[in-house]
Amino acid sequence: MADVGYYTLLVALATALYSAISFIIGLKGNKPAFIQSARNAVIATSGLVTLAVFILLYAILSHNFQLEYVTNYTSREMSFPYLISAFWAGADGSLLFWAWLLSICAVITFRKKDSTPPKSFQHNTRRCW
Repeated sequence: MADVGYYTLLVALATALYSAISFIIGLKGNKPAFIQSARNAVIATSGLVTLAVFILLYAILSHNFQLEYVTNYTSREMSFPYLISAFWAGADGSLLFWAWLLSICAVITFRKKDSTPPKSFQHNTRRCW
């Protein structure tokens, strides 16, 4: 299970790098297909990070002590709220938590950006004096 989470995060890193490079190419070359591909890669990255989060949470809640993180930050005597908070107790879990939040914010930002009307339909609010 730890290997699945590890490789999930490696693929998420690759898709995030692809998204950044594709977005830069799309902006510099005025290529909307690259920008759309970058947006899709951000969604894929968010999904992959979410999968890694669920894997770690499952390992914590099922007391899978084969994982060093679970061994260091949990015990069988911990109640449910403390088990959930053990997710971000260590540096690794905390960084995964922040990466997850940032990936969700990126997807929300792209979704909001997609729902705004094109510039040609927006009124120009700048005034020339």
